[in-house]
Amino acid sequence: MGDITGLLWLGGMVLLVLFSGLVAAIITTGKSSFVAGANTPADKQQRLTLLIVLAPVLTLILLYYLIIGA
Repeated sequence: MGDITGLLWLGGMVLLVLFSGLVAAIITTGKSSFVAGANTPADKQQRLTLLIVLAPVLTLILLYYLIIGA
């Protein structure tokens, strides 16, 4: 049972690192394209907030499709 538990932990850690990397990539790309395209500082702040809120959701969707192979 210990080997299976270790493999599950390892798989979970790999998914966590992959999730963190994808969130960072989405936020970095979004800041350089989506946020930079705003006209006023208030619009930039709104877009940045939207990006920070939606980045984990987009990452979960992307990770789901990567895992199921679609």
